[in-house]
Amino acid sequence: MTTFATILKKLSSLLLILLLLPKVETAQAQNNAGSLIIDAEISHTLAQIATPLLPSLGDASQRMSLHVLWGKDINAFVTAGTHVVFLSGLIRATDNVEELRAVMAHEFGHVLADHYALTVSERERANRVALLLALASIPLSLVSREAAIANAIASPQAIINLTLAERRARETIADSSALRILENANLSPKGLTSFLKKLGDEKAKGYAAYLQSHPPSQDRIAFLARSVAQSPNLAKVATSREREDFERMRAKLDAFTLAPRATLKKYAKSKKVKSKEKNLAATLARAIAYHRQEKQPNALEELVSLLKQKPNDPFFFELQGDILRAREPRKAQAAYRKALRLFEQKYKRGYDLPIRISLFDSLLASTDIASADSASTDSASTDSASADSASADSASADENAVKLSKELEEAENLMRVALVKNPDSILARRRLARLYDRQGKNGARALLWAEALWLGGQKHKAYCNAKEAALSLPQSSPARLRAEDLTRQVLANRKRGEKFACS
Repeated sequence: MTTFATILKKLSSLLLILLLLPKVETAQAQNNAGSLIIDAEISHTLAQIATPLLPSLGDASQRMSLHVLWGKDINAFVTAGTHVVFLSGLIRATDNVEELRAVMAHEFGHVLADHYALTVSERERANRVALLLALASIPLSLVSREAAIANAIASPQAIINLTLAERRARETIADSSALRILENANLSPKGLTSFLKKLGDEKAKGYAAYLQSHPPSQDRIAFLARSVAQSPNLAKVATSREREDFERMRAKLDAFTLAPRATLKKYAKSKKVKSKEKNLAATLARAIAYHRQEKQPNALEELVSLLKQKPNDPFFFELQGDILRAREPRKAQAAYRKALRLFEQKYKRGYDLPIRISLFDSLLASTDIASADSASTDSASTDSASADSASADSASADENAVKLSKELEEAENLMRVALVKNPDSILARRRLARLYDRQGKNGARALLWAEALWLGGQKHKAYCNAKEAALSLPQSSPARLRAEDLTRQVLANRKRGEKFACS
């Protein structure tokens, strides 16, 4: 049986990090359209919503992978067979857990019917998988430049090219499956009809993309309304915890999609909030908005309120680390460590890669500063005429060197554990490769880059890095054997006539 931990792990595949950046204005946010989003809290919430639906999927549940694509359009689709993608605009447009879960069940219906395989040729499917994988290997700094790649995934033209009748027929099949999936889980299907009502006015702002790939019909709407009305689970509602997690996820997406001032207006303290869950989410949105405006005191004030309500919430300590990171890196690292510890205690084998990467990046930034300070101290000591002063500086330098070594060891361990938990993680490999490059471990660095490039679909570069690794690593070592195996694997997967030349 697929467990909650399993779906959390599945959520890790093929995604980019959406770091909590201190200042991302609206124009920059729009440039990120088409970028895949990863966030520990969002991944956890999607997994929680999906878990009750998985038993109805049978073997397909083991291959299911959920993704969030950053974009204002309201849409969701299936690609590469079992990869279900939700645009952030769709999540923001849903009003409650029931609506998002209904959309999720509908997309799972497409997976069960294998509509993707019926629509797209084997070669086209392979290309889409390669694009998804390639996205996962793109540095965050280049995300906005790669929007066109993600948009190619987000607009499966083969599906759009289907006749209207074919598309409507497939939507009806997916609706029937969604009803069955929700009923089997003893969940209310009312989200199916409430979300369709939003599509009733085809001029509704933002729904054009969803309407293009999910064309409704009067028969379909009537069928759903009749079936939903007859459901024995109609009156069932989401739990308070599900509602809280949903509101927090939506508020977080709002806080990064809207301009900070718009977020502060939407979630103003002066506005009356009906529920405790919405109040907590509003506080979270304000904290992020102030963080993006670089108003650290305001952000920390909102965070104090959050921690009073949830003193052991790992995601709030993660946010604390993000807020403190630029000005107080040591305190930020302490916050990230606490977030990681609480997450592991609470969710056991849950998906903690984003927290690990934030702590890793913070540690490397601190060690860079420490190395620069150490070099400056050494230079000053050389010029000093005082033997006592030079001795004190030397002792301080030794202490700093020990501290630096421990931090680098911690950073390495963070990514090593991440790779045990997420064996196919491109992001963890890239981070660890950066550390090895800094330490002059060229063979280990080249091997990690080769594996990351191979996972990202870049065969030629993977081959060249694997060859470099094989030449640098000790003979007969496990790492050398991995590099040699990878070169053979790349060559075995060459297309006819394809040649690899390495400079």
